Amino acid sequence: MTDSLYVKTAGGILPIAIEGTGGSGGSTTIEAETHTITETATSAQSYDIGTCAYVMVFVNSVLGVDGVTYGITGGTTLQFTDVLPVGSEVVIVKFKTAGSVTPTPTYAIDSALSATSTNAVQNKVVKAAIDEKADEATVSSLISETVTPLDTKVTNLQASIDSAYAKYVAEIG
Repeated sequence: MTDSLYVKTAGGILPIAIEGTGGSGGSTTIEAETHTITETATSAQSYDIGTCAYVMVFVNSVLGVDGVTYGITGGTTLQFTDVLPVGSEVVIVKFKTAGSVTPTPTYAIDSALSATSTNAVQNKVVKAAIDEKADEATVSSLISETVTPLDTKVTNLQASIDSAYAKYVAEIG
């Protein structure tokens, strides 16, 4: 079985691919709950999750945030090890099942640069776009090829003006 779950958060929609079976005619029950930290806590936050086969935790729409750690204590409590700051959004996705499931977050990843997409872009696409840009030596060479003839023309024009002025001064005398 492959299925998808979409969890709505303040940061957008989180798609999660679910692979596995309900096992022995059982089914997978999935629950999601959202908590927004509205006031400064004096100790690390904890949430009652009941009995779950698998739990995914997103903080501010990101799974597995650096520096944000948590654990499951007593099999039924989600306990953060650090206090989450005010404004943080915690989404807890609980998989209660009679079978086996392996949920993994899925993200739309673009294969081309776009002015309108908010999805991530493949590294090779970004590198190819950067490689298409002129390097510093090429730009310097192009500027030199353009500026040198202009300098010569300006110098020649100034010499012509000086010569014409000298003739004019000589004639009016």
